[in-house]
Amino acid sequence: MNPLSLILLQLSVNVCAETSLWHLHLALSSDPSKMYVQWTSTAELPSSVVVWGPSPSSLSDSFTGNGWKFIDSQSRTYFFNNASMSKLTPGETYYYKVGDGSSLWSDVYSFTATRSREQFTNENPLKIAWLGDLGYSNGQATPFLLAAAASKDYDHFVHVGDYAYNLPDQNGTIGDLFESSIENITRSTPYMGGEGNHEGASGFEHYSNRFAVYAGDNSSGATVGIAGLYPTDFNNHWYSYNVGLVHFVSMSSEAYFYYKGYEQQYTWMEADLAAVDRSVTPWVVVYGHRSIYCSCDSDCDGAATTLRDGVNGQYGMETLLNKYAVDLWINAHEHDYERNYAVLKHELATGASSGKPGDASDPEVLLNPAAPIYIIEGCAGDVEGHEPFTRAKPSYSAFRSNTYGYGRMTVFNSSTLLWEQIQTDNEPAYKNTTGTVIDAMVILKKH
Repeated sequence: MNPLSLILLQLSVNVCAETSLWHLHLALSSDPSKMYVQWTSTAELPSSVVVWGPSPSSLSDSFTGNGWKFIDSQSRTYFFNNASMSKLTPGETYYYKVGDGSSLWSDVYSFTATRSREQFTNENPLKIAWLGDLGYSNGQATPFLLAAAASKDYDHFVHVGDYAYNLPDQNGTIGDLFESSIENITRSTPYMGGEGNHEGASGFEHYSNRFAVYAGDNSSGATVGIAGLYPTDFNNHWYSYNVGLVHFVSMSSEAYFYYKGYEQQYTWMEADLAAVDRSVTPWVVVYGHRSIYCSCDSDCDGAATTLRDGVNGQYGMETLLNKYAVDLWINAHEHDYERNYAVLKHELATGASSGKPGDASDPEVLLNPAAPIYIIEGCAGDVEGHEPFTRAKPSYSAFRSNTYGYGRMTVFNSSTLLWEQIQTDNEPAYKNTTGTVIDAMVILKKH
């Protein structure tokens, strides 16, 4: 974006300082009868209120949430607001607006309440879009994600770190533009996520405040006594939630690198995973920003080793994931796509029983994988561009591509999960495959 456009946008924010409500963002609760919403106001509101109901003319329920002022390290002031909608009927459409409870309101928007576990069927399964490393500039997956949200293709979206490139840049204007660019998604469909290394500036202050909605009632509670981390009363750095047959854990790989929160996080994760009732949520998916297994470049050595094996032989993710039979680990960070088979200690634990890698018409089938399957989904598009593979493809790597795209996960039942990669690259070499599925895998679990 050119400097004049940035100045004009900042001026427009200042002119509308007493009237603007923007960046509406829905987020899930483990309770399908509840939905969280966060929004930004350009002035402090006397109250932070959401009203909702079954039609635009019947917004009969209301809740007063919390508002807070955030002054970032560049001395810019923000006003954030958070509230929740409850007693929702799972699977039903609701209409809502946010404001000050008096004269200042947003437009009315709609969303579908999270379906109950019983409402997910083979004919109408859980569908989730996965993306990582999405910038405001060169966000090549953004038009496809916006179209998918408009068509209500997905139950929710998951952004596995690295937003905007970068949230605080140009005095926060890049973050504002990014949030505006995806608002047609976030105000109508839950948009979950986690932090990446590009959120690390000033103790993750912009991530902590702009995405406080992730914490909700899913949070592990406040982070305690962690030096270098922006102090908050909520914890959106690691949290978990259930949707249908899946237990999701959002963890911070950055707790190993930017701040020393890995011990606190590990202790919480172990308790969280140990408490999962696999008869209720048979699938467990953990996501974090950096790779545990990959094959592109040196990122697959140092940082991956720390995350995988831990610090001084303790707090390593691989031990934890295998102990609790996690099905999928999904990360970003590498600006490419790579799907691995089940991997354990650098060895192939379970390969495909049928199908062909990279052939969407004949998905590879993995029967009862003996270890987690590791997927890199960091190619939604950002200012740094493609990341080539500079190393030979290991035996446990099923398929890899350094084209832009995003992932689609479909959970049919307790035994069948489908993973697909959708290519969104608009470069001439890929024009005939833009918008198509370039890789697919099925996990089958026989109980």
